[in-house]
Amino acid sequence: MEYSLNLATGQVSEFAPSTAPMAAPTDTTSIVIYRRPDAAPDQPVTLLVDGQVVGTLRGNEYVVIPWTDKKKELALSARTAQETTYRFHPNFLAGNYLDCRLVSATQAAPRLRLVLAEEGAVHVAELNPAKE
Repeated sequence: MEYSLNLATGQVSEFAPSTAPMAAPTDTTSIVIYRRPDAAPDQPVTLLVDGQVVGTLRGNEYVVIPWTDKKKELALSARTAQETTYRFHPNFLAGNYLDCRLVSATQAAPRLRLVLAEEGAVHVAELNPAKE
């Protein structure tokens, strides 16, 4: 009997040999958009990726989006009365954290800012310590 070793988990299982080629696993990274309390924490900010709604943020909330396309640029938009779009190629070696903020209660468009993974992880942990 042949065995296989899962390099991600270390799990060993019986392996039935096949003549079909095995598909390589898809690499996935996380895009974490978070919003700390800002000038208008109760005003919802709608998040869109390539024009498709992926979530809504209020103060003290975050959204995690999985991303698998290493070649495609991600177009992340944040919308209130107006829309701001941030385009970037996600990092597949570390998490991608974006700070979403309304600078003033009367500001029409939210601000999106890419932050270091370490900084973003700390801010997300502060938002919801019960999940950590």
